[in-house]
Amino acid sequence: MRHHPLLFSFLVLTLLAGTAGCGKQEKTTDESPVQYVLQRQWGTPGERSGQFKEPMGIAVGPQGNIYVADARNRRVQKFSPAGVFIKTFGASGAGPGRFEKPVD
Repeated sequence: MRHHPLLFSFLVLTLLAGTAGCGKQEKTTDESPVQYVLQRQWGTPGERSGQFKEPMGIAVGPQGNIYVADARNRRVQKFSPAGVFIKTFGASGAGPGRFEKPVD
């Protein structure tokens, strides 16, 4: 999986331009920050499917599915390229399939 530029807030996971373009960024000539365009956003705070508590990483798989490391919920959530929740995997704890605080 390739990691992509992202911006998270506590209330809404926001996917930015570049996700569909494999993370390509255009450099500006005046050394100003790269500008992004909002493509879509989803999610609310919480513990249910599709909700987040401190999302700490995002990756896009070869079919375009989006994986979010949901740190405080101690899980990884999978979404379709359109942002539709597919499934959650992981649980709190140590050992196989368990997370203390997943990130990138």
